[in-house]
Amino acid sequence: MLFSKRDAVTHGAMGVAFRAVAAFRMCKVGTTARAWYAQASHNASNNTQFARVWLVHEAPRMKVSFALYISLLAACGNDVGGPGDPGPDASADSGLPCEVQSVLASHCTSCHGRPLAGGAPMALESYDDLLRTKNGTTYAALSLSRMQSTTSPMPPAPAAPLPAADVATFEAWLGAGTPMGDCTATPNPFDAPPQCTSNSYYTGIESGAMSPGEACIACHATEFEAPTFTAAGTLYTTGHEPDNCNGTATGTIEITDASGAVISLPVTAAGNFYTQVPLAFPITAKVVTPTGTRAMAGAVPSGDCNSCHTQAGTNMAPGRIALP
Repeated sequence: MLFSKRDAVTHGAMGVAFRAVAAFRMCKVGTTARAWYAQASHNASNNTQFARVWLVHEAPRMKVSFALYISLLAACGNDVGGPGDPGPDASADSGLPCEVQSVLASHCTSCHGRPLAGGAPMALESYDDLLRTKNGTTYAALSLSRMQSTTSPMPPAPAAPLPAADVATFEAWLGAGTPMGDCTATPNPFDAPPQCTSNSYYTGIESGAMSPGEACIACHATEFEAPTFTAAGTLYTTGHEPDNCNGTATGTIEITDASGAVISLPVTAAGNFYTQVPLAFPITAKVVTPTGTRAMAGAVPSGDCNSCHTQAGTNMAPGRIALP
């Protein structure tokens, strides 16, 4: 069964992708390509092989462009993959030595937290998390292996590799027999209830502080004299802040485009960031603060960050762009 341009116009890109999936009887769940893919990948024994087989053998049979399909899967930046198992909820006391928890909080738990994000298959927040095993090997040992890997490193790009001192700290803890500690777990910003942390709101004045939380590029496209941005969004303290609530100016946004060019964007007092610099898409981005980074887990075909990083989060974004 093939799909024509008329299908794309009538049903939209997401509809074509979903109808294609249904036609090939890959799966009958979800209402978007991403929802289908997440469930089907979870049910597959090997996510990477599953994706490769479908793209190589099935996608060419449809008149749906490969680039469009990839952009649908990449939409809003999380790694494509099935839902993972975070394990039992962690208590306030992580059971880890503070120096070990600091390494994880700075480099790992933005994805390997609760809830999981970016396609991460497990949480790495607590002593119990790290002592769980896979095929007889603890996640602590597996984590160290990935930290030291040059071919499949963790955290993945665009996040920076772990500093050698942090890797050494984690390795020394394993070498000592993974002793327990009594450090209090770092709060997850996405666990916070919906709130306006700054307790201040946009007042209606047109400036770099206008309309925090709203989809900047989409809005500017409707305004004749509004500047055209290639990337824009809002940084918040917690993960579920409402539209027009002022965000935080703590940190910078670092964007890497498809050509490898890197730009660093300052954040206004309202938490907004934006640029008119031409970018080669797809792009990746990360929040950089003096105490850590929070990096996207995948590349995206759009720079309109708040279109996915809404209060509740859409297209697999967990919520707002939040501090590490």
